[in-house]
Amino acid sequence: MTYDQIQVEPGCSKGSTSLWVRDLPKPERTRTREEASAIARPWTGSTS
Repeated sequence: MTYDQIQVEPGCSKGSTSLWVRDLPKPERTRTREEASAIARPWTGSTS
């Protein structure tokens, strides 16, 4: 789950969510950094 998804349930801020989950293990990445960058910047038209 993402912070956005987690904060919806209790209706709290991202800051509060961050404090609550900071000690939990982080899930493994499902995308490479390059894939995530391409998704985050779709307006560039570049995949690299």
